[in-house]
Amino acid sequence: MIHFRYEHYQVAVNNDSPNRNVWEPSGADDQQLVSQALEEILASAPFRGSRRYPAMLRYIVGKTLANQHNELKERTIGVEVFGRPPAYDTNNDPVVRFSAGEIRRRLAQFYQESGTVSSIILELPSGTYVPRFHLRTHHVEHAEHEQAISHPEAEAHSADVVPVAEPAHGDH
Repeated sequence: MIHFRYEHYQVAVNNDSPNRNVWEPSGADDQQLVSQALEEILASAPFRGSRRYPAMLRYIVGKTLANQHNELKERTIGVEVFGRPPAYDTNNDPVVRFSAGEIRRRLAQFYQESGTVSSIILELPSGTYVPRFHLRTHHVEHAEHEQAISHPEAEAHSADVVPVAEPAHGDH
């Protein structure tokens, strides 16, 4: 389970269940939301100083939105994004695997530090180059609290978005 600290919430993404809470964009409006979230990510400090990681993230998100996720293979990404020759040895040149790991780390950093208000959470699960998108389900703490009061059973079943306390000064 991966936990992203997201504003005043912790978003839990269950990697054991590949389709749990996954949102699939359909239509131009949804794709625009994903594109806006992607641009916010790419403009953030964890991605801003790099050319490699934004290029790969933009490529894999674009292919996914174009419903071409079947093309997201290590060799194809190496050729298309990193300019490797078509016959390059992926065992001797792990640029795609290394970059994917670094993108995962930087995404986690982005969600921990940014305070973004985007309604889309982008995830790159281990073992794949196909990103997943998650809708941020609770926008304000008050709405979640109201739901817990009026429907206490809903809180017991919801492990997707959990409020977390802000750290005291010096706990960073």
